[in-house]
Formats: sequence, C-alpha cells, structure tokens
Amino acid sequence: TFLEEEFIYPAGDLLTDHGWYAHSGAGNHPVIVANEGLIYPGYYAYQGLAAQTVFSGSAEDVKKAFADQTSGTFYAAFLVNASEVKTTADYFFHFLPSLSSSTDFKGKVFVQKDTSDHLRFGITKAANAISESAATPYIYSLDTTYLIVMKYVIVSGASNDEVYMWVNPVIGETEPAPQLTAAD
Repeated sequence: TFLEEEFIYPAGDLLTDHGWYAHSGAGNHPVIVANEGLIYPGYYAYQGLAAQTVFSGSAEDVKKAFADQTSGTFYAAFLVNASEVKTTADYFFHFLPSLSSSTDFKGKVFVQKDTSDHLRFGITKAANAISESAATPYIYSLDTTYLIVMKYVIVSGASNDEVYMWVNPVIGETEPAPQLTAAD
C-alpha cells in the first residue's frame, strides 16, 4: 500500500481537519498548517506549493492511517526545518500500528541540539532515547531544511525489525548505504 501526503491544506488549519487523527495528547498544542512549504533541491515535484506543519513544545501526536503491514520494507521521506530544539533528544516522527496502544511507536526520529546550537538527528526502533551509535554528529543547523528518509524493514519474529535513516541522502536510482541504523 502506498500513502502519499502532499500537505496541500489551507494555512491555519489543523492536520486533524484533513484526515489526520490525534492519538496522543489530543488538543495539547495541535499541529497547525503553516502558510508555505519547505524546499529541498531535487526533491518533491510540488515543493514550495505544499504547506508545512508547525508545532512547538510537547505537541499532540497525529497519525494518518494506511493499511497495516505485516511484512516488507517501508520508506518515509519528509523535510524538516527546526527553529528551536531542546538539548535533550526529542522525537518528532514515528510509525504506529493502527490497532495498537498510543505508545507502541516504531521507527522514532529524534532531533537534539548541543550547547552551541548545532543539531543532530537520531533514530530508534522503539526506544525513548537515542544511542550515540544511532545518532549523527552535531553537524546540522537551526533554520535549515533537511531531507530525512527512514527505512523500516519488518522481519519475522519478535523484535527483529530493522530501521535505517539518512539525512540529505543523494537522490538517485540506487539506495545509498544507510547513515544510521537503530540498534535498540
């Protein structure tokens, strides 16, 4: 099943006004559509036309449902531009099985800044904290747009899934070696 979200919504609307569902923290700092989209060279045919979402602090978790998957490989790609980030790692993206509890997060993507305001990104399979081996160095900047790609592979058996991530990967016909691999 393929799900594409283009975020072509009116500025000021909530994502929950457009088929998204608040599954955790509903009503607590809802995710709002901003007035313009993010741009990243060579990515997304409609760049600059689609909107973006804006949130700060502990925002509600929202999801867009698609058919549950029990096998295979799945990719999520999105643009992120952070103007403010905490010094403690905080997740801002994840998968969630549709019939699970609101805390069964999979493929969590984190961002964190150091005391010099340099950013790093990290990934986990399900853990609430990133390990040094599953995080980039602090080489990214506030107020800069980055392309994040996450690959989630469902592997038969308990806790065998694999999660990979790239920040600003080379966009081409072949998949580059993963920048990060979740080890939790």
